[in-house]
Amino acid sequence: MNLIPKICELLCVEIDEEFKISQNGEVIDNGTLYKFNGAWFFKHNNDTDDWDLCCDSALLLLLNGHIEIFKLPFEPKDGEKYWTVYWKGIVDMPCAVYETWRGDSCDFANKVSGNCFRTEAEAEKHKYEIYKKLTGRKWEEKCED
Repeated sequence: MNLIPKICELLCVEIDEEFKISQNGEVIDNGTLYKFNGAWFFKHNNDTDDWDLCCDSALLLLLNGHIEIFKLPFEPKDGEKYWTVYWKGIVDMPCAVYETWRGDSCDFANKVSGNCFRTEAEAEKHKYEIYKKLTGRKWEEKCED
């Protein structure tokens, strides 16, 4: 039984999502990139610019909590779907909506404001944080003035 998809879910990363590893909030291992594909755990080889099967202790250390995944900012490619937090006026609750990256000013505004997510669940998880970041107030404070 292939447990890699479940491991990715538990570690909050997507299949083929590149990440670094950290300990106590500091990136370690010289910032080496890692990723899971559908069946294996890989480490980026900077010398060959290729992905090698990772056979060191990084996976064990991730699984037992001694190191953590350090997520990289999401950067969609042209035509790729991404999720953003959206609301309309002061009455609509923030919600996750998907967009297609076209490279226009709205896409870049979403990216630089941190309002660009790989999944709907990730956007939903951060919707109130994004609302506060962009409006300067908490959702509960929306009608106070």
